[in-house]
Amino acid sequence: MRLADVGKATLSVGMGLLLVSLLFLMGLELTLDDLRRVSPRNISQAIGCLFVIGPLCGVALCHLLALEANWALAILLASVTPPAVGASVNTFIVGGDTALALATSVLALLSSFVLMPACFAAEVALFNALA
Repeated sequence: MRLADVGKATLSVGMGLLLVSLLFLMGLELTLDDLRRVSPRNISQAIGCLFVIGPLCGVALCHLLALEANWALAILLASVTPPAVGASVNTFIVGGDTALALATSVLALLSSFVLMPACFAAEVALFNALA
């Protein structure tokens, strides 16, 4: 086994352990009262940003940079992909509202099987209409 392969494996395991540790610490910090304080209005605004503003920014970015079709497709797909663990972990690290980030991530992931294909189809149609 080469030294580079050992380094990649060590980095991969180390990142996984770091992520699990951060999730564990985040879970220790949250209480049921924190989750009860999350406003449905804030969640709906966050979901709207994820599935409306994000895709519109993706279309705008593709047109501003005049990307080729394969690059544009990658940007468009990434812009409708909901956040997963990363959003909650980043919010926890910077001291933000972790309960809101967690609730938004869970709802975005649960609704993504309908919203993601619908937003992607609308996004591609908008992109083609502007091209």
